[in-house]
Amino acid sequence: MNSAKNTEKLLKNIAKRLSSRLDCKNVEYRVTIRTEGELTRIIFEPPRSVYPNVHDKKQSDLRKIETHVIVKYFEDIVCKDGFYSGVFVERGLFVDGEYIYKSSVDGRRRKWVRDY
Repeated sequence: MNSAKNTEKLLKNIAKRLSSRLDCKNVEYRVTIRTEGELTRIIFEPPRSVYPNVHDKKQSDLRKIETHVIVKYFEDIVCKDGFYSGVFVERGLFVDGEYIYKSSVDGRRRKWVRDY
C-alpha cells in the first residue's frame, strides 16, 4: 500500500463527508497522524461524530469521523477506536504529520495543507 495515497484518500473523504454540514462551514479542521510504537494514531480536531448512513440514525450508531472513513473506505485496514484519543491503525499505512483544512484567500475554496 502507498502511504501517501492512503493519506490523501483519508483527508479527501473526511472533507467530503463534512462539507455539507452547516456546523462545519468555515471551520478549520486539523488531522494529526502520529506513529507511536507499532501503531499509528489518527486524531481529528475539532471532534465530530457522524452516522454511518441515512438509515442508521440512532444515538448508538454515531461514530467518530476518522473511524467512519477508515471503516468505509479502507476495507483492508483494521482500526481500533481509542475512545477520546483518536483511532489506531497499524504502522506504515499513512504519512505522519499534521494536516489543516484551510480556506483560500477569497474564502471560496478549501484545501488540505501539511503543517510542518
